[in-house]
Amino acid sequence: MEKDLIQVSVVVPTFNRKILLARALQSVFSQDLPPYEIIVIDDGSTDGTMEFLARNFPHVNYVYQENAGVSAARNQGIKLAMGNWIAFLDSDDAWAPTKLREQVAIIEAQPDLMWISGALGRLSKDGESINESASEVASFVGSCGAQSIAFFEPLGNTQKCHTSATMVRKSVFHEVGFFKEGLNFGEHLEMWFRIAFRYPELGYVSSICAIKYPGSANSLSVGQDRGQTIHLFNSLSKELETAPKWMRRRVQRWISICAAMQIFKQIQYRGSQKGLPEELISLVPRPWVLVSSILCLAPTKVRKRASRMISDQLRSSL
Repeated sequence: MEKDLIQVSVVVPTFNRKILLARALQSVFSQDLPPYEIIVIDDGSTDGTMEFLARNFPHVNYVYQENAGVSAARNQGIKLAMGNWIAFLDSDDAWAPTKLREQVAIIEAQPDLMWISGALGRLSKDGESINESASEVASFVGSCGAQSIAFFEPLGNTQKCHTSATMVRKSVFHEVGFFKEGLNFGEHLEMWFRIAFRYPELGYVSSICAIKYPGSANSLSVGQDRGQTIHLFNSLSKELETAPKWMRRRVQRWISICAAMQIFKQIQYRGSQKGLPEELISLVPRPWVLVSSILCLAPTKVRKRASRMISDQLRSSL
């Protein structure tokens, strides 16, 4: 692909988070390579976000919409963006000062890349230290000097794409579509898979790009209910119809593991499978269903400990 001028539009969805939003925006203004524009999509805030931004961040492109959820907010930002790259930042996160410069440098070195992400730092509960997410992905990239990875390669137990660390070429959304507005849980994962089906190579910065803070509230995502989980799984399954066979196998395995984790999580905290939809259980291999049924009969301490250990083991195999 021919090199073109990289113009980064930053899309920040928010809902009743004006104080946290200020921290997020300050991290963008502190970049050693400034973006082309910053777009804040206010998803129906009632806490004076508009007035707050007008006073403190007048150069931000502010857009208000009636409350419609994080996917609708991100989609609005993508459609309004004038840049040819879209960088996402959740309003309760922040960027490391070199985030844009490091990612743009990789894109310039590999102009065929269509998307890029990077390591995530998590602020500890004491608020004093930033611990890089224990990512085998970041370790692999850092140790071998690579600037990109294959999205579907198994490289540890952490996500390869954290929304606030990810940047996507705008044209990609015209190919794969926008965030699914009927999906209120895992909407970012569904999008990353859709992109990866077409562009499996992901640019990657091994140093911390984004920082996640503990205890964020007022999420734009409605919640992690089991119906939404099934919706996510079904959506991915439909996308698999046109994917290569090897890719289908890996994603179907991922779907099975995620479904099993949902079951063992419920057993850990509720002690039974009661209320779990049959559609969710059907996604899980039979041996895991049998193990979960046996655990329901175990003493509370054994059940909780075993369920937690199994969930951790499943997560590590993703």
